[in-house]
Amino acid sequence: MLTDATIGDVTSTVALVVRPATVDEDLDYLVGAGQAFLRTTTYRGRVSDARAHAEAVARLVLALGRVFVAVDDQDDLRRLGFLAALVIDHPFLGLRIGTEVMWWVEPDARRRGVGRQLFAAFEAWAKAEGAVRAQFGAYRDPHLEGIYQRLGYHSTEVIYEKDL
Repeated sequence: MLTDATIGDVTSTVALVVRPATVDEDLDYLVGAGQAFLRTTTYRGRVSDARAHAEAVARLVLALGRVFVAVDDQDDLRRLGFLAALVIDHPFLGLRIGTEVMWWVEPDARRRGVGRQLFAAFEAWAKAEGAVRAQFGAYRDPHLEGIYQRLGYHSTEVIYEKDL
């Protein structure tokens, strides 16, 4: 449960519980929130926001990794956000790492500590799974970069893309 101020200029906090997602309880939410993420970020137009795609991604991460869901502790049907992640043995680095697939905080729950709680759950899980490092990919956005930095992350490389 969140009890104190968190990321940067948090204007208020919200009482919440972060728990592992399940197909039965959370798949519909994960699909809808995943679609919202794809429609409102720089991934729009680059990655399909079709329901079938969002559901396939959610099911894949639920099967191979972990998805954490932040839920309002006064209303367990109100989802505040999620973070989907995997733990992998990185072939080049030679390290076991926790890596984010996607994360999202509902617009009305932002700047209230939800993201910090999702990150904390992810990091604890990844460490318990043997990870020694956590990695997040991010599109270029000064606000998002600030969040990562306040959580102790630092930029290590840039990804370049080209359509083929």
